[in-house]
Amino acid sequence: KLNFEGEASTEPEFDFNHYFIIDARPGSKSIALTHGFNSYGNAVFTPDGKNIILTRATDTLLNPDRALESSIYTIPVTGGALTPLISEAGSSLDNGKISPDGKYLVYQSSKPMQISAQLLFLYDMRSGKKINIPFDRNISSTAWSQDSKTLYFTAQSNGGVPIYKTSVTDPKVEMMGTYDEGLGNLDV
Repeated sequence: KLNFEGEASTEPEFDFNHYFIIDARPGSKSIALTHGFNSYGNAVFTPDGKNIILTRATDTLLNPDRALESSIYTIPVTGGALTPLISEAGSSLDNGKISPDGKYLVYQSSKPMQISAQLLFLYDMRSGKKINIPFDRNISSTAWSQDSKTLYFTAQSNGGVPIYKTSVTDPKVEMMGTYDEGLGNLDV
């Protein structure tokens, strides 16, 4: 272990996050979807239920304490190899929710070891096109409208956590309330 300093004490052991899947029936056995000396995060099912989208360190040969860049991958729910979906050199990516129609994935991109707000993007799952949503705050929660045309999200701003919205056809961000309103989690 290269980084022993923790939040409140030393942390001499590695800690990894992995995903398993299991049928919701008595006697079912779990299937490990992820393996190895890596952590995985932000797992979300695709609307068709056939794949899971998640993040992992881009360079898995680096010591996990030094791996600061991450990419977004897909993996079948039946297990198998990860397939790279979105990767940006020199960036750490965090996926969010996929739209109900399965066409768009919201994700955030940041530069490791730099102080700045994460960039917000919509990724077109069919064409691979990335739509930049101009916003200067870190997003804390996202939710899609049922018709997959509007993305709602929350972000801390001016002492509050207002709700914002943007459209897949017009990426202009609109605040839906005031700075003295807001929530910690969002669902539509």
